[in-house]
Amino acid sequence: MAFRAISSFIPQTIRDGLADGLALLGLNPTDDPPPSSPPSNSSENSPTRKSSRNPWHIQEVLAVRDILLKFFPPELVYIILDLAEHYVRVKSDRDDHVKVSASAMGIPSPPGASTCYLITSPILHTHPISSPETNTASDHAADFREDSEEEKEEKNEVLVKVARVEFTIVSRDQGWCSDQAIRGTYRGSTWFEAAILRPSQASSPSPSPLPPPTGLDTTIGWDPVLEVKYSPSSPDISPKSRFQIQHNRCAHQEYLTHRVVWRSGSEEFESAEQDLERQERGCGDGLGFVGSLVEGDRIAVIARAVYPGWENRVQRVEVAVFYRLA
Repeated sequence: MAFRAISSFIPQTIRDGLADGLALLGLNPTDDPPPSSPPSNSSENSPTRKSSRNPWHIQEVLAVRDILLKFFPPELVYIILDLAEHYVRVKSDRDDHVKVSASAMGIPSPPGASTCYLITSPILHTHPISSPETNTASDHAADFREDSEEEKEEKNEVLVKVARVEFTIVSRDQGWCSDQAIRGTYRGSTWFEAAILRPSQASSPSPSPLPPPTGLDTTIGWDPVLEVKYSPSSPDISPKSRFQIQHNRCAHQEYLTHRVVWRSGSEEFESAEQDLERQERGCGDGLGFVGSLVEGDRIAVIARAVYPGWENRVQRVEVAVFYRLA
């Protein structure tokens, strides 16, 4: 855990006081979190970095911060909190069964079938300091006028920034495939994409070309004009507004759970070995996604299927946005 990693640099007396203070909060900085059962076919694009106990409530994070500030300068305190992944989670999810069939869609543009399955609540710039039950997406209103520091204090809020985004997808394809070479692999023709929707990009309200999700938060529908285009610094990579999240395992008849994690600060390019390993697991790299999120954005998860006979059968999708103190 991060506490152990930095403990050798902390005097023993301060270390003991910090441990005692965290213990009073019901937190144990010296023990690793208990192992949890991984979901079926769990996949993560950063497999070497494990999360600590999550999610934390905002009051817990602030309490730990205040204890650390008694011993360390603010710059080091925020580094410690980040290394320990003391993040606050805001979750959006939907669990309706939906079948996306390419053969039923003809040949639209883009080819195949597209269904916007979930639109999250807006990305936050401030988080309310409130009871633990408020860490859900429905509790955050879409009022994005910038408050003064005095107003933030009156509203009992704290500045936050997106640290990572976790996608949990339960799905499968049609369960059969005539090409034996790709059975059991992630090289089939059904997958999921993420798009960043920025309502401020719309000059005027326009009808959505796809039905809006029937799940959480349908205040805006999916519309391509709202999609944010990511322009990488490298001239070798083309700009894009869609980020591949995860492919389904080809010709698998049972629903599988895939977990894909994209982090801020992971904008570096992968090695050839890392890229190959990630492709074998069927998940996207998320390059530039988290860094592109700003206050008021929403994340759309779009189910895709292409070529006749291919179906993307969705059982559940969850998007969890984790925030660090800013």
